[in-house]
Amino acid sequence: GDHLASCTSIRAKDRTVTHDRILRLVASLETAARIPTEVEPRGQNAARAQITQPNGNVKLVNRLLDLWSGDGHLSANGKQTLSDVTGTHGITSATYSNAGGLKELSSILEDKAKDKNKKHKEAVESIDRNFRPLVFETISGALHKDFKDFITSRSEIIADRTGMPVGTVRSQWMQKFQCIIRSEVAQTINSRVERLLNRRYPRNSHQELREELSTTILVRISDQWE
Repeated sequence: GDHLASCTSIRAKDRTVTHDRILRLVASLETAARIPTEVEPRGQNAARAQITQPNGNVKLVNRLLDLWSGDGHLSANGKQTLSDVTGTHGITSATYSNAGGLKELSSILEDKAKDKNKKHKEAVESIDRNFRPLVFETISGALHKDFKDFITSRSEIIADRTGMPVGTVRSQWMQKFQCIIRSEVAQTINSRVERLLNRRYPRNSHQELREELSTTILVRISDQWE
């Protein structure tokens, strides 16, 4: 069940689709908060990094990040932000049987955020911008604390303008993020089950086996959705 839902070789395309849907929703959240934004920024908002080539020459290359936000008026240092949306997989059967599973998942998200900071932060700061990694787990939909803080800060802006309670606004946007994760997981499960059935079993047994396999996988991840 773990492999069917999360194998890195068969989920590559699914992860790209999920990433792009999450990125579009992040951009929509910025727009809803009336913050100028640009997806895959170029020009002055493209982070540049120094790459040392094998011959020893140093070359400047653009680091293509996901999102520019004109949110300098909100940051402590007055700088605008470049964000990188990234998904990571941390769900295994051990997550469900181990009492420390949620703590383990939190550590996986934190490690991914640190990896993104190591990769991009210096290049982003070199063009006088802040860097923000927005990390999510691709099966459970768990969000890194920086991602949660981002949603909360934008929800506060929207709530202030609309008069809606902050908690209500935040809940609505969190549900939108979770809906994307759940729909992508369901689609992945369905396509993998169909592929497995077509390869191994006679057509007349497909429906019963499909229900059994899908239920097994969904039971494993449902606790993370609660």
